[in-house]
Amino acid sequence: MTVIEPDTGAEKGGNIISLRGENFKPFHPEMGQLDITNSTYCYFVALGQYRAATVYNTTRASCKAPESYYFKETAVEITLNAEDRTDDGNLYHYYKPPFLFDAEPNQGPTKGGTKTKIVGSNFTDTGNITCRFGDKTVPATRLSSSEITCVSPPTDKPGEVDLVIQIFAGLDSASVSFLYYKAAEVKNVSPSCGPISGFTQLAV
Repeated sequence: MTVIEPDTGAEKGGNIISLRGENFKPFHPEMGQLDITNSTYCYFVALGQYRAATVYNTTRASCKAPESYYFKETAVEITLNAEDRTDDGNLYHYYKPPFLFDAEPNQGPTKGGTKTKIVGSNFTDTGNITCRFGDKTVPATRLSSSEITCVSPPTDKPGEVDLVIQIFAGLDSASVSFLYYKAAEVKNVSPSCGPISGFTQLAV
């Protein structure tokens, strides 16, 4: 086995990981050869746990990661007979997923440019944190393990979008709502001048 994708997942487990390598499917049941479907597993070494694997072809398989609240990383191997395993040492990493409490402010104009502070927990400093407003991703600045800031991108139309962050690329947090609204425009001010003493009533 040569590659695990993704190689990082939340400690609660449950995400599908893809394994790539060679000779995952040495037999062809459709040709009357041995069927090893029910004896092919991923083995999470540090956890001592097997998980059923789905083999797609001789170079690709997948399985579901188990939960791990203690071990932060484990080698993942594959076995075709529930006994003999590979020994390639490819590591899978667990992380505590970020949790979002709120966005301040949680609304801004469709032209974008609103500096938004996101409050939550478990904002690990990975050096590559991003925010996604709907389908548009922007870089984020980490202030602490519980606060980050990012600037809302422009959007074509007003409405509510999901705001999520990614601590690790491709792994979304839970979402909070961000509302885009059409910004007000000032077209005319009357009168256009007044005394320096002030108190001139204006119509906008």
